[in-house]
Amino acid sequence: MLRSIFLLLPFVLAFSFKAVIFLSAAYAEIIVYDTVAIKDEEVILKIEIRERFAKKGGELVEIFIDGKSIGKALSGIDGYAFKYYKPKRVGATKIFVKSSTESSFGVLLVLPKKSRVFLVEFEEGLLENRLFRFGTPIREGSQQAIKEINKKYPVIILQSGLLSEKFIKDFLRKHGFIDLAVIPCKRGECFEMLLQKGLLIKAVVGSGYNIESNKRADPLIFSFEEKESSIYVDDWNDIKRIILSKQKD
Repeated sequence: MLRSIFLLLPFVLAFSFKAVIFLSAAYAEIIVYDTVAIKDEEVILKIEIRERFAKKGGELVEIFIDGKSIGKALSGIDGYAFKYYKPKRVGATKIFVKSSTESSFGVLLVLPKKSRVFLVEFEEGLLENRLFRFGTPIREGSQQAIKEINKKYPVIILQSGLLSEKFIKDFLRKHGFIDLAVIPCKRGECFEMLLQKGLLIKAVVGSGYNIESNKRADPLIFSFEEKESSIYVDDWNDIKRIILSKQKD
């Protein structure tokens, strides 16, 4: 019996080593944060590197915009790497980031100052029932409506609930949405950030948390629930009809 164990030991060790390598690779991850920028103004691109649920420092990554390398960045002890970049072209483009073993991408949305943006709170605006988030169907017609609205007003998705930016981006991709920037907005800080960049907020779909009191914003606020100071709508076709029927700003 003991002899059999010794004979099997090399195979067990070899399997264990391969399993460790596999698990390390499986849990290695690059997260590229979406960024909203103003044309010809420098912006900081933010990347996070994780390995087996922990932040990973000392990882060298290369960043590409429009398929061209803009340089490399090294993650610090906190797992974050940063890169300064001054965009020259207006529009949404992919930020592609790769290390020696992993790769990922985010969205860089570049706009001229005084552009009007259309904001959508993910859970309240896109999920049919936000109390049952996982496996919840999206609101009917939202993909097509957002695609059409985006041609007139750049659409930005707000992460204001418990779901992570990565989960939201994967969800949007899985459900056939166009590439959209997803930015955090847990306490309404995103509204002030966009205004400070010189952008104007055309409308918000959702609660409009912390924006009603901001006199500089004054957007339309759409809600699928009857609320004070909001425009009640039945579906995304209502929103599209109202927004696209408005006279040119």
